[in-house]
Amino acid sequence: MRYSWLLRVIPSLVLVLDYVDSTFSLQLGLRPTFRRSYKRSIESNLALNDPNAICRNGGIYSGGICHCIHPQTGSHCQHFACVHGTSVGPRYDRNSLFFAKPCLCDDGWDGELCEYKLADKCGTRGEWKNNRCECIGFFFGSECQYTSRCIEGKIKNGRCLCNEHFEGDYCDRIVCYNGTPNFNNRSLSCICPPKYTGRHCNQCTSTNPLVERYPVCTIPPAVKRTVENAWANRRKQKEEMKKRLRLISLAFCFLVFFGALVFVGHLLRRKKAKADLEWRMKMKMDRHRLLTHEVMVQKLEEEMKAEREAEEEVELRRRVSAPDLMVRVTKSDHQFMKGDFKTLHTRMDLQFVDDDRFSKPFEL
Repeated sequence: MRYSWLLRVIPSLVLVLDYVDSTFSLQLGLRPTFRRSYKRSIESNLALNDPNAICRNGGIYSGGICHCIHPQTGSHCQHFACVHGTSVGPRYDRNSLFFAKPCLCDDGWDGELCEYKLADKCGTRGEWKNNRCECIGFFFGSECQYTSRCIEGKIKNGRCLCNEHFEGDYCDRIVCYNGTPNFNNRSLSCICPPKYTGRHCNQCTSTNPLVERYPVCTIPPAVKRTVENAWANRRKQKEEMKKRLRLISLAFCFLVFFGALVFVGHLLRRKKAKADLEWRMKMKMDRHRLLTHEVMVQKLEEEMKAEREAEEEVELRRRVSAPDLMVRVTKSDHQFMKGDFKTLHTRMDLQFVDDDRFSKPFEL
């Protein structure tokens, strides 16, 4: 292959860098130990094994010790760093019947380096029975590490990759940043505190420009005090305005009441004046009728007087011209001579008696 030499150079370069690092460590007075410089797989370390080297499995000799790469350890990097077990060392062979694993684990422990308990091998997804995991639910695999169900996400390589703001083995648990899941709808939403909103309680409820952005969602103390003072002043102004409006309303009601009284008084005065005018007109008409009657009576009396005077004058002339006439005056004539003019129109008899020529009275 054209670039095969590069694959051989890179591990050597890593070892050189590790050597330089270890040299500086020794110059600083650090205690020489079997330090693990890097972490690689067991197969990668075995691929770098050199039977003729002092440090086996990719280790590098520096400062009188071997610097091994995890999981290799030991004075010559031939053993494995078993956590709860015994390393098989150079006898490790994947095709061997007894040494197919790098470590012989203690009771109750398992794994390549005996790093976990058998009870924890299946985790919460199954139970260890008959040297294997019996998975529960939708989990499967040797360690129940795979799943066939994914609610809020997608399955990739047997694992459920959750969408944003969701978690859990099936991605069925919502992430509530400032609240608690709502179990009434299968935890598909959150019950948020008053100042937060949104499906995941990751938004501010208030849209006031004075409120700081999420996740604070509150008004700064200085601004809050200023706003509270402004609101207090505004409430005070409103109370004063209400008092003024009440006073103005009372004054307006008083003016309306006073105006109503004046209007009613004016109507009563007009009614009284009209009644007085009608009474005066009636009295005037009565007086006019009385005056007219008196005038008519006076005129009648004047006419009767004028007529009587004319008759008297005629009578005098007649008497002067006829001295031999004898006038017989009746009782009515006597009243007429006394001046009772009102009975003139009833009956007036003048009887002129001539001794020789007249035998009956003369009627005027």
